[in-house]
Amino acid sequence: MSDDLSNVISSTTRGIFYLATGNVVATLAQAVAVFIIARLLGPELYGVYTVALSVPLLIIAFIGFGIDESMVRFSANLREKGENQAVAKVIRLGITFKALIAIVVFIICFLLSDYIAIAISRPDYSFYIGLASVVIVFQGIFYSADTVFVSLDRTEYSALTANIQAIIKTLLTPLLIVAGLSVIGAITGFTISYVVAGLLGGGLVFIKLYAPLKNLAHKNSGVQNQTSVSLRSMLKYGFPIYIAVLLASAYAQLQPIILSFFTLDLPIGNFKAATNFGLPMVALSGSITTVLFPAFSKINSNINQARIVFKLATKYATLILVPVSLVVIVLSSNLVELVYGESFTQAPFFLSFYIMTYLLVGLGSLVQNSFFNGIGETMMSVKVNLVRFVVFIGLALPLTQAYSVSGLIGAILVSTLIATMFGAYIAKNRFGITLDYRRIFLVYVAAFISAVPLFFIASLNLFPSLVTIFLGVSIYLLVYLTLLPILGALSKSELANFRINIEKIRFLKFIMGPILKYENKLVDYAQKSNGA
Repeated sequence: MSDDLSNVISSTTRGIFYLATGNVVATLAQAVAVFIIARLLGPELYGVYTVALSVPLLIIAFIGFGIDESMVRFSANLREKGENQAVAKVIRLGITFKALIAIVVFIICFLLSDYIAIAISRPDYSFYIGLASVVIVFQGIFYSADTVFVSLDRTEYSALTANIQAIIKTLLTPLLIVAGLSVIGAITGFTISYVVAGLLGGGLVFIKLYAPLKNLAHKNSGVQNQTSVSLRSMLKYGFPIYIAVLLASAYAQLQPIILSFFTLDLPIGNFKAATNFGLPMVALSGSITTVLFPAFSKINSNINQARIVFKLATKYATLILVPVSLVVIVLSSNLVELVYGESFTQAPFFLSFYIMTYLLVGLGSLVQNSFFNGIGETMMSVKVNLVRFVVFIGLALPLTQAYSVSGLIGAILVSTLIATMFGAYIAKNRFGITLDYRRIFLVYVAAFISAVPLFFIASLNLFPSLVTIFLGVSIYLLVYLTLLPILGALSKSELANFRINIEKIRFLKFIMGPILKYENKLVDYAQKSNGA
């Protein structure tokens, strides 16, 4: 492995760690918030809150035009070349354009809230939609600032702003609901959290990143051959990704809107309550994909290195997300009962069904978009997302009408599977991406076998939900970590590479050190046994 590739993998590991750590903390705070909100509002009003917010959150997807993704690629690439002036220009152009578009779209959404409410068959929701539309401006700035942090390897700032947003939402929203504001209080708390986080993120970008880059550029003003960057070139690169992101966002935000046509607020609230348990999965997967994009951008000219990163990222994502998914599936009833009580009766089934989408990670579902976008093949991302969107719409409307929420989740699962297989086909035939399916399959085997004792513990129903969850997860982890090296899902070289990559991250080294020693001993034992 070359030094350049080692540096990319090391910086990527650092970025994923800080971003994942921040995301996990933020997700825990977000989880506390959404669980409290759902419990205080109840299933029906929580359905109202979900549908009302889905409109501005869908609209946010329309305001980017690929600018955020362009900032990632241009900033990461230009920073590698030491072109600080160009990097600063990319940041200025990107954030200014995004903020202006967000303000215009907010005004339009606010003024047309009555018509939007009628369009989604909820005419009495117009005030809620108008109130929630404020988030369009500040969530847009928040996301753009987050993009800059990631592209310049300052993921600690990304973690900070995410945590601030989550904490404000967690503390403020329940207080507003308890004060008697109900759904209005929930939407207001959500909105204020993004107002504060957006302003903080924008301020950090200017003070900590943009201003120092400008100063450094002035000091090095004699350097020649600075790359010319324009808003037009950023839009040209980013527009195909914008279409892909638009399709992905529409895919997510249209789900509650489709439900609003065919079902009542009560099952919508149960569905949203179930998908809230996917927040840790989103935090983990989002951390990986967010940091992989600039990583692929740095090595976009070397397809062989990109193949190596693709394989490693898919393998590590599978090692983490498959067992987490199975734990959530098996313990769905206990998790829902512990968090929501007994009122969300449909949520356990919805949760088990919905979380199956994360089991597709071993096919490369998590890495494909970052790979295609990072190496500049943005149209590939468009094609994959278009396939998923078309299949989803084609299935979601008839299935939701026939089977309500279960039909919608079925459409989500099938469309994700087909799109993932299509992306894997492109990656293999166009770019020679071949995964180590044998070892990935062994990860699945270890994860599923480890779920057997967990299933028995959950089905016995001998303990309170909290005890069942703690005991079950502890046993699951022990069995899973034992089976991985024994079955051959982990190799000596993989463990050595992982140890090298976490060497500079003290906390991660402290946590993972004993686990890696345990895994190494089991690998040695398995090799001796096979040799004998």
